[in-house]
Amino acid sequence: MQTTTCFSRAFYLAFGLVLWLSGSALAQTGTVRGVITDDNGKEPLIGATVVIKGTNIGAATGTDGSFVIPTAPIGAQTLVVSYLGFQTMEIPVNVSESAPVFQEIKLTSVSSTMQEIVITGLRRSQLTSINSKRMANNQKDVLSTDDLGRLPDINVAEATQRVAGVSIETDAGEGRFISIRGIQPSLVNVSLNNSNLASSSSGRETPLNLLPIEMIGSIEVIKTVTPDLEATSIGGSVNINTITAFDRVRPQFLVVSVDGLYTDQQVDFGDQGLQSRLAITAGKRFGAKENFGIVLAANYFARSFAQVILDPDRWQILQGTDPDGNLTPGYLGPNEIEIQYEDNKRQRFGLNADFEFRPTDNSKYYFRVLYTREDETDYNNEFELTVAGLSGQTLTNQTPTSGVFSRGSGELDLSSNDFVNDLYSFNLGTEQRFGKFFLSLNGVYSRADQDQFTIDGTFENDASTNNLLGASYNTDPFFFDIIPLDLETASNTSLYFLRNLNIRNNNIVQEDMYEGSLDLKYNFNLTSKIPAYLKIGGRVRSREKRVDRAQSEYNDDSEGGVRAPNRYRLDEFEIVPPTVPIGNTQPYVSGDPRQSVIFLPIRPT
Repeated sequence: MQTTTCFSRAFYLAFGLVLWLSGSALAQTGTVRGVITDDNGKEPLIGATVVIKGTNIGAATGTDGSFVIPTAPIGAQTLVVSYLGFQTMEIPVNVSESAPVFQEIKLTSVSSTMQEIVITGLRRSQLTSINSKRMANNQKDVLSTDDLGRLPDINVAEATQRVAGVSIETDAGEGRFISIRGIQPSLVNVSLNNSNLASSSSGRETPLNLLPIEMIGSIEVIKTVTPDLEATSIGGSVNINTITAFDRVRPQFLVVSVDGLYTDQQVDFGDQGLQSRLAITAGKRFGAKENFGIVLAANYFARSFAQVILDPDRWQILQGTDPDGNLTPGYLGPNEIEIQYEDNKRQRFGLNADFEFRPTDNSKYYFRVLYTREDETDYNNEFELTVAGLSGQTLTNQTPTSGVFSRGSGELDLSSNDFVNDLYSFNLGTEQRFGKFFLSLNGVYSRADQDQFTIDGTFENDASTNNLLGASYNTDPFFFDIIPLDLETASNTSLYFLRNLNIRNNNIVQEDMYEGSLDLKYNFNLTSKIPAYLKIGGRVRSREKRVDRAQSEYNDDSEGGVRAPNRYRLDEFEIVPPTVPIGNTQPYVSGDPRQSVIFLPIRPT
């Protein structure tokens, strides 16, 4: 009881102190607001600083170039407006309690007033980021729309790697997860318009490859968190802001981007290496006061990706006979060789809509919708030849870099993987300003789905045919050689039988997230020159993740001998082996992963 009483007294004392500190300035302050653009009045300057001269009281502009100073001292004041790369301006204003002061400010670029340009190279986007960092009370980097549009990045993950201290994890050559200062991605909080996103990952990580860059207005990378940010932001925080109609000075805009790339791939299962991207973004402000805005965006992305891997494995000291038949001291050589080629097809489609209503300068209502879908198919053909350690194996004509094996054991892995990822986000909220009070109310529903279908089969030759798969090797070239002694026999697909099979269908990861948040901020001045604020709020979140998996397995445990004729042989999947760019080494046999659907259902033995 005594502890509770002491706590209550301390709370009321602290609260009374804040009221006393702010009360002295309550009747002596007014509001100054405005918009800052470049000298043409076309582009808003994000992160420009506005400070009342002789004090630390000020504000920074947002993504639409607007600013609000709710605690400006009344009377004649001077606004000092600065932005890196532009001339600093001093603007006299007369602040009153009765009505806010509004200023439209156009800054002049430094380069336009110089007789000679000595150093060039700073982009507008870099200036925006630097000015935003100057006004932030934590370690923060900002990527603006201008920056995002001029870089060759295709998703949010790849864009964030432009920030110092940020690295990404890639998947098939495309950015997927991000890490800040080397901390694992599961500890990085990702939000969309300051609200969390559902994740189709089986862990806590949020895959950012689902968010195309064309939908994004700005990206904030926060490396050090403050108390008003998520408690899950141990490794930092990334906030992604979608485009709004109020981000630009012009009342309407239309942006269309198209690009494509064609490559003749070395390895391909049906489609050539065509990459294409199409994005359309349109926005408009309506009404006599242009206080209602709408943005609609759609984008499409398709990519074909192939890779070839030559992997010598399990190197060891091999001892055989030299060309003269004498026993060698033993030389380092490969035990087995893996030749893998993979073909990956990826398509992504996205829609984004933003509806915003600003009846007054102090009031904003918004509804935002985002949907993205990614379809991915991955075919993999991996041949593995084991040469050392086989029963009855001999190694002849051995030199420090070459030799001939009399026997070999072949294995071919065929896999087909289909992934479908869907992400939904619905965001409804409002922001209200009442004098020195700022209220933010937000509600979000987000859903992420992943559906995976995988078939993985392994074919092996019978042990009785190992003597037909001998090979010579030469490790002297950079792409060393593994050449079969009898190519016609070694490439006979009827020698390979299905050994095991894994089928994973209805492999589903699904997460639903509901979130509501309320924040209240009160601005005041500790003294006539020192601004401060008190912020309180709350957040309620419900997350439900479901993981389902259905898996079927087939294993043939018999050893030796010829397989029964009613079992699968590789010749049912045979394709013409592609020529892979790895020197003279080629897979003995190849199969078509697309034919793996005939395993459903498995033929009875």
